[in-house]
Amino acid sequence: YHNSALTKVNAVDTKDGSSFNRDFQTIGLTDIDSEYSKTAYFLINKSDESQWKNIPPGLLTTSVSVGLREVLRYSSTVTMVRVTEIYPKPGTMYFRSYNNGEWNDGGWKTITPQ
Repeated sequence: YHNSALTKVNAVDTKDGSSFNRDFQTIGLTDIDSEYSKTAYFLINKSDESQWKNIPPGLLTTSVSVGLREVLRYSSTVTMVRVTEIYPKPGTMYFRSYNNGEWNDGGWKTITPQ
């Protein structure tokens, strides 16, 4: 018996960004169970970059980027999006917080493993 990573992370079945409209800042504010806020793997091809919105700067540096997008929801007014890159820069994380109707100043924050 093999348990897939999708089951362990409890992510949506799609890996094409469709669960969050291919917009990294689309979140379900009013519905705690919104599809937009569910954990999702994604794969972005450089050739399809124009079909995506609010891509964290530095995420797409090669022909393909693979990662995991999570929405950390404290309440409908305090929420954070965390993107963890799997390929090509494993472990690099991007954060964007939403507080009382506004996204944080300065855009995405990045943490790169040493």
